[in-house]
Amino acid sequence: FVDRFGTHYRIERVLGERPSIYREDQRLPRFSIDENLMRILYFGQKDLAEVGSAGFSQSLMEKFFGARVSGIRDDIARKRTEVLTILDQLKKLSEVSEKKREFEERKAALEEKLRIFKEKRVDEKLKKQVQFNKDLIQLTKMLEAASELKEDLERIYGDAWDVFHDYSSYESTENPDLFQRAGEIWEDILKRLKSIHAIEKALTQDIEALKKIKESLNERITKLQDGFAEIKRSIHIPNLNADDFVKFDKQLTLLNAKLKEVSKQESRKREFDKRLEDALHALNELWHSEYRTLQKAVDALNQKKLSISVEIRYKGDKKAFREYLSAVVKGTGITARSIQSIAGTFNDCIEIYDDFNRPEGKLRRILSSGQFEKFKRAFYDNLRELLPYQVPNLYILKYKGKDISRHSLGQRASALIVFLLARRENDLIIIDQPEDDIDNQSIYEDVIRQINQLKGHVQFIFATHNPNIPVLGECENVFCCRFENDKIQIEHGSIDKPKIQKNIIEIMEGGKEAFEKRKRKYSQWKL
Repeated sequence: FVDRFGTHYRIERVLGERPSIYREDQRLPRFSIDENLMRILYFGQKDLAEVGSAGFSQSLMEKFFGARVSGIRDDIARKRTEVLTILDQLKKLSEVSEKKREFEERKAALEEKLRIFKEKRVDEKLKKQVQFNKDLIQLTKMLEAASELKEDLERIYGDAWDVFHDYSSYESTENPDLFQRAGEIWEDILKRLKSIHAIEKALTQDIEALKKIKESLNERITKLQDGFAEIKRSIHIPNLNADDFVKFDKQLTLLNAKLKEVSKQESRKREFDKRLEDALHALNELWHSEYRTLQKAVDALNQKKLSISVEIRYKGDKKAFREYLSAVVKGTGITARSIQSIAGTFNDCIEIYDDFNRPEGKLRRILSSGQFEKFKRAFYDNLRELLPYQVPNLYILKYKGKDISRHSLGQRASALIVFLLARRENDLIIIDQPEDDIDNQSIYEDVIRQINQLKGHVQFIFATHNPNIPVLGECENVFCCRFENDKIQIEHGSIDKPKIQKNIIEIMEGGKEAFEKRKRKYSQWKL
């Protein structure tokens, strides 16, 4: 085939294997044909039979306009991944408030237990041992923090080095002066990256040094154990155990450290909540950008004043939205009527998510208090599926001003063929047996006329048993197929070739005798 720039390609394929593609005589490994190389549109028998059926308009518009929004859809996919990543982080932090409440309750209980020891001045007698325990806990926390930092730096350096190092080998033929300066800056960046690696290596030594300090502290505690035990034995207070004081104080120190960490996590959760809000807003903007691009394409198509027109409604496929919500809340006892009302009230799941925390929200007016809690629980359990869900746009195809589904199958298929041909945006159109759904009159009046107007601008390939298409369409190359001796026999040539004409009469007209009889009959009829 020849692309729109005049470049010649050849495609060969062995049955069951991947095709081999050549440009001129050079094989192109791992190469595939896409919309940039050749704009191909295929419609088979099944596609034509489904014209006007549920979901057909959506799939048809995807064939027509999908390539125009591929870049936006890549952005949508990336933003959806970002939303999922944030949701995963929020899930990890989801129990932070509950943990904080639990820790605060345990802290209050421990402080109450320690109060009596402080009243009896036990804390002063055991102050040294308590302080040693606090020192040990502090060293343990320092070691954990240093180890985490080392792991983070190791990961950052490992992920970045290969990518950053590869950039330094680039040479510009057109702007060498600019890239010489850029290269010098890049060398400084690589040095800074190497310094991260050096810091990570130095941290290994620092961590080992901290471990030795901790070992020394443990040795000191071991040596003081007898002294600590003697102090405890000297405390003779009924119903008080000196060991309990040490244990409770150690637990309180650990709890205070955990509470500090939980407070940090609460702050992080607020940050992630804000990031989720921003990401969902950006995702919504991308959905609308996709719609605006599609609307422009639809407007341009409708301006051609064809017999078939298209209407697009943003997030208009309420049936798909309703079915998706129903699947999520299945088993909760929420009625189909309530789901229908929710799908009719809200444009998407993001709007539902925002409504949950509004005291006067729309959901509370639709659902009873019990149903509201059930729906909210089911919704939050499935946030990863629901929040990034894109409610489909609704496409309505009209033929001569009336919804295409309200026309006969033949009229729908005929309208579609006219639509396909009149768009003039494809390099190649392949249609398989249109006569299965379209009568001969429509094929002649609609299809053949369009083909003859477009010949020379678009390549057509038809698989057909109808003689009107090759004969009245004045086909340049007819392939006549027979199955003989377990093999497919193919003859091909233009419509002017006598052998091809003979094949058309025999195969498509039922033979010369049948053709002549019809001719005599037609001449006798008074039309």
